[in-house]
Amino acid sequence: MTRSWYSAAVWSCVAAALVGFVLPWAQLDIGTSKSSRELSSDVRHLFKKGGTAHEPSWIRHRKNPPAVPTKVSGIEIPAMVNRKNVKVAVQLMKLLTRTDRGDVGLKSYAVYLLPGIALGCGLLLSAWGEQWFVCLSAAALCVAVAGGGFWMLLTTDTKTQFAIVIGPGLWLSLWAYAGLSAVALLAALPARAARTPR
Repeated sequence: MTRSWYSAAVWSCVAAALVGFVLPWAQLDIGTSKSSRELSSDVRHLFKKGGTAHEPSWIRHRKNPPAVPTKVSGIEIPAMVNRKNVKVAVQLMKLLTRTDRGDVGLKSYAVYLLPGIALGCGLLLSAWGEQWFVCLSAAALCVAVAGGGFWMLLTTDTKTQFAIVIGPGLWLSLWAYAGLSAVALLAALPARAARTPR
C-alpha cells in the first residue's frame, strides 16, 4: 500500500465517521411507539361511539406549539437528552448505555468519543503509520468500537424495546470504524515485515 493511498484511505474513514456524527442516529418508530398506540386507540374509540372530534384546549390556547423532534443526530444527543420532551434521544441513550433516564444525562456526552477516537486514530496512523505497534493498537481499538456497536444493534429489537429506528448516521460511523481497522491492519503487515530481521 503506497503512502498516498494509505493516507487517503485513513482520512476517508475518519471523514465518514465525522459525517455520520451529524447525520440522524435514530428516529422514533411512530408505528410502535406508546404515544402512537394511545392516539390510535383514542381515535378508534371515538369512531366506535360515533362521536365528533373536538379541538383540544391546549391546541386552542397555543396556536404554535413547539415541535417535538422525532430524529436525533450524534452531535445533538447531549442537548436533547436534557430536554424532557425529546423521547427519541432518551430512548437512544437507554439503548447505548443500558441505563435508565436518571443516569443518561452525563453519559450522553460520551457520544463525542465516537468522532474523537476516529480522529485520534487518524492522526496516529498518519504520523506513526510505519510503526506496526501503532497500527495494531489503532486496529484493535477500532475493531472494539465497530464490533461492540454492530453487536448491540444487530442483537436488539430497537423497534419493540425502545420504539426507535436506527438512522444512517450511526451505521455510517460504525462502518467507518470497520474500514479504519482494516486499513490499520493492512498497514501493520508491511510495517511488521520491515522490522523483522532477515
